[in-house]
Amino acid sequence: MTNPYFQTLEPLWQYLIDYNIATENELILITKINGLNLQTLQDILYTRTGHRNFAQHIEEHTPEALHEIPSLT
Repeated sequence: MTNPYFQTLEPLWQYLIDYNIATENELILITKINGLNLQTLQDILYTRTGHRNFAQHIEEHTPEALHEIPSLT
């Protein structure tokens, strides 16, 4: 991805992939339809896990990762 905005969302994008919440191809498809933004990534997280935001998911599943991803709420 070459979008400068992506740099701020890249840790969240990678989190979705690393924790098998979505594949890269799914993320590409959904963000082409809905746009690449925090709300879209949180919508994917909610659809797959029921968690409303990344902080909620990380606190429950990987609390040690909280410091790695800024501005999660």
